[in-house]
Amino acid sequence: MPDLRRLRFYIRAEETGSKIGFEFGFVHLASLQQLSVTVDCRGATRQRVEAAEAAMRDAASIHPGRPALEISRRWERDMIKDKDDHEEIVQVK
Repeated sequence: MPDLRRLRFYIRAEETGSKIGFEFGFVHLASLQQLSVTVDCRGATRQRVEAAEAAMRDAASIHPGRPALEISRRWERDMIKDKDDHEEIVQVK
């Protein structure tokens, strides 16, 4: 696929938790100009979602052609809370 210019794919953030880092191999797609990623947030913590997005940014930034990157999230409301997530309690006086 040396002439591939646009790549669109879907990643489940929940499934990325057991992996130590991410390997995408985009560097072999020399003509890549646009990379669109949809992150499925269902059942994943905010930390995992953000790690998946950061990995995508890193992969795009080391690509020789510096493809434009678009990241979107699906099912954000179905994320699970991290241990460190605390809801802020606001008291009105």
